Amino acid sequence: FNGDFRVWHSVFRNSGEVDVFVKGHRNAGIHGNYSRGSRRFAYIQSSNGILEDNVVINPVETDAVRIVSEYWRQGSLVVLDNQFVSGPGVTRGPVIRELVRVAGGTNPMPGLVIAGNRFTVPDPLALTPHPTLDFNNTTVPRSAIAAVEPALPATPRQVKRPVFTVNDASDLQEKIDQAVAFARSNSGSRPVVHVPSGRGKHTAYRTTKTVTIPGEVELSLVGDGFMSRLG
Repeated sequence: FNGDFRVWHSVFRNSGEVDVFVKGHRNAGIHGNYSRGSRRFAYIQSSNGILEDNVVINPVETDAVRIVSEYWRQGSLVVLDNQFVSGPGVTRGPVIRELVRVAGGTNPMPGLVIAGNRFTVPDPLALTPHPTLDFNNTTVPRSAIAAVEPALPATPRQVKRPVFTVNDASDLQEKIDQAVAFARSNSGSRPVVHVPSGRGKHTAYRTTKTVTIPGEVELSLVGDGFMSRLG
C-alpha cells in the first residue's frame, strides 16, 4: 500500500483475473507491456501513476482497464499512448471504465488524464464527472494495431553467489570479514552479506561499532527492505 510500483516490458497471457493490480501505491508505473487473452489488463485503485505504451489484445472483459477513484486520494493518474484491441464480438466500449468510491472527507477528486490511446470499438471511455483531460484518443480498425507479441530476452545465466547471513549485530562485522576473505581467495565470486528483516526485533542490528568493508573487495551488503536496518 506504500511506495512505488513498476511493471515494465512484461508479457501477460490469459491471466485468470487481472494482469496488473494496483492499490494504494504512491506512484504506479505500468509501461510498455503486452497482454493477450487475459480477463482484464489493469485494475487501478491509486491516484498517482501512469499507464503508458501498453498493448492489450482480446481481453475477456469489455473494460480492459478499471480505475477506482477515491475522494481521499490526491494526485493524478495518466493513461497515455496505449493500444487496445477488443475481443471478438465486442462492438462497443467502455474499454476504460472509471468507478468512484466515496468514503467521506472534503478532498477534491484526483485528476485523470487520458490521451493518445487507440481503440477498436466506439465509446471506449466511461468516466465520472471530475477533473479529467481526454484528448487525441481514436478508434481504428483492428488491423491498424500490431498484435505481434514481442520477443522476450533469453533467461539470464544463473549465478550462484555465496551468501553470508547475519544473525544479529554482534556478528555483522564477522560475516563481512568472512565474505571479504572468501572474495580475496576466490576471484570473481562477488559474495553477498545478507542482513535479514528485523521485523518484530527493531534493535536486532543496532551497533555502536564502525562497520568496515574494504574498498578493493567486490561484495554486496543487502537487506530485505526498510526493516533490515543498521543503527
